[in-house]
Amino acid sequence: MELTYSTTRGLLARWYWRSLRRNRRHQVHWLFWVALAFVLGALRNAQHPFRSGLLFSTAVIAALALAPQLLFKPQQRVLRVGPEGLATTIGAKSGAFTWRDIARVERNGDYVIVTRHNVNAFIIPVSAFPSVAASEEAITQWQEWQQAAAAQAT
Repeated sequence: MELTYSTTRGLLARWYWRSLRRNRRHQVHWLFWVALAFVLGALRNAQHPFRSGLLFSTAVIAALALAPQLLFKPQQRVLRVGPEGLATTIGAKSGAFTWRDIARVERNGDYVIVTRHNVNAFIIPVSAFPSVAASEEAITQWQEWQQAAAAQAT
């Protein structure tokens, strides 16, 4: 199956904050970097360790919050999906992922979300599919492929 679609900064922001609220791995990722920044900041300034740690942590929080928007690619995307995995092209960049790289496939309103284990995701509008029924069939198939790959990994 080949899908062509684009996404928006607003959609990316909504997905990112939803992921941060619901995805334990995403939360742990943030907590690790914020805690590390606090410790490094506190160690850097012996006179005011709390203030320095807080400053470093605030800078990391801002960087983590802004990174998705700064890395956003507005170009049209092409996603090819099959039993072996996914291949994507955005402008001149391309990549491929096996189903073992995928943590979850789900529908969220008018979008299909394919989340990788590293918390990155493909946010695919249902309108990219030939029909709503085709999107539902694809989700079911992709979930089966992802679950089969996960079972083989264990």
